[in-house]
Amino acid sequence: MIRRLLLFVFIPASLAFAQLDSNSVIVTTTSNSSTLQPDQVLFIVNVNAPLTSSLNNVLAALAGSGINQANLSGSSNQAYFPVGAVTNNPVYWTFNLPVPWSQMKSTVATLNGLQNSIAASNNGMQLSFSVEGPQVSTQLQQSQTCSPAGLITSARASAQNLVTAAGLTLGNILAMSSPSTSGCSLIVKFQLMR
Repeated sequence: MIRRLLLFVFIPASLAFAQLDSNSVIVTTTSNSSTLQPDQVLFIVNVNAPLTSSLNNVLAALAGSGINQANLSGSSNQAYFPVGAVTNNPVYWTFNLPVPWSQMKSTVATLNGLQNSIAASNNGMQLSFSVEGPQVSTQLQQSQTCSPAGLITSARASAQNLVTAAGLTLGNILAMSSPSTSGCSLIVKFQLMR
């Protein structure tokens, strides 16, 4: 009875392995463009404003900062200012401001100046900001080309190293994914020759 049970367990497993394609190798390759160095820093700018303030009012208060409607990342009726901050302002506006490294110091000075002028204006608004961290700009990402031919050449070289180590020969391409532009990568399935 135990032999029948073991036979029952191992037959489905062997059938599953029999369905694998043993005459191919799959490799994933990526371009060097995925290792771009960050060229800008992201500021998160928060404005806590009265319910009666529109987006135009908030943008007017931010004049000179380089922030416009395109930088708006969201708004909410919950304030996220430090514990102990006194505020009766129900609308919280959040803006993302990407800035080149070279402008980081001047942007901090500009935002500090705005923070002080908004507080002095008694318009019911408060400004806070933080640095989210370094990032690669859209312009730099778009300047990098993702060459499908280069990715295929790289995939073939990687696959060739694998099959040579196994004592096999690399054949034709059987299938491949579409090149991923976000990470400039490609998955390629090659035929194995014995």
